[in-house]
Amino acid sequence: MLNILVTEGLICQLVSWPFAITSCSWQQWMPAVAGLFTALGLRVKGIGRLVTFVVGLAVFYLFTIPPVIMMPSPGSSNPSGWFLFGCLFLFPIASIISLSGLLGGDLFRIFRKRARENASS
Repeated sequence: MLNILVTEGLICQLVSWPFAITSCSWQQWMPAVAGLFTALGLRVKGIGRLVTFVVGLAVFYLFTIPPVIMMPSPGSSNPSGWFLFGCLFLFPIASIISLSGLLGGDLFRIFRKRARENASS
């Protein structure tokens, strides 16, 4: 069994990799949670898949970018270049998070539809 602290540290480093952090806190988890629940909520409401995916990505970046802009970057000669590189690196992570929310919403809608059909039979 994996140690939960090791697992949390690895996931935290993956989510906040391009940006310098000293410890894992809620600021590193917030973009992932916000993107996941936004995509999940939109899909449960019946919004289209493409819109759900794009809005989930946008919310992920909306919660990722402001803390990084506010964070001082000591000793960095070209912070905007690294920032752009970091955001491009986060695209697969943001895509996976948004897609998992979308698929979770699809599963919820499928099970809810089946429950209604079984209840009416």
